[in-house]
Amino acid sequence: MTALGVISRFVRFENAIFDKYLGDALYAILFYLLISILVSDLRAIIKATIVFILMVTFELFQLTRIPMALSQNENVLARFAAMLLGTVFSWVDIVAYLVGIVIAASVDMMKFENRK
Repeated sequence: MTALGVISRFVRFENAIFDKYLGDALYAILFYLLISILVSDLRAIIKATIVFILMVTFELFQLTRIPMALSQNENVLARFAAMLLGTVFSWVDIVAYLVGIVIAASVDMMKFENRK
């Protein structure tokens, strides 16, 4: 999952869905998986809500221009942080995050249903 997200950032297909929004959806799925590992006893809807709030917070943080400033820093770690945070706010990114969260939560709920 992580590898696909990284590949989507560095390999260009000349298609916005693959070049940008696939990575955003995978980023949200990664955070869903991390939350699931950290607090596995939460219901899928709660995990999805937490991840959505995190993703929207990251996206809104881009409006501060701090990530943009980090992207222009000489420090490699600062530029890496900017890459992880993103530098330009977009409502479409939030939609892509939501798609990833819905996919992750759906798989999570199906997994739970199969245990019964």
